[in-house]
Amino acid sequence: MDRNIPEFFYTVDLGPHFGPKLERLAEWRCCDDREELAAILLQHAIEQAEMRMKADLFDTLEPELHVQLFGGDIGGDIDDEIPF
Repeated sequence: MDRNIPEFFYTVDLGPHFGPKLERLAEWRCCDDREELAAILLQHAIEQAEMRMKADLFDTLEPELHVQLFGGDIGGDIDDEIPF
């Protein structure tokens, strides 16, 4: 094992509400490895949460910081000849 790559391992208690849901999803997907399915679902949820976090950050940037990070003006006049 490469010692430079951090390993992330979590034990998660899904509780009486989400545990049965995971079991139903696993049966539906014919998946015997519940831990692998839970990890895949959690990875997707983390990706979606991170995208929402980045969108929230983008929405709250001060105009000057937005220009520093992304260049150009916010809004502004776009001359793309679209009539609206």
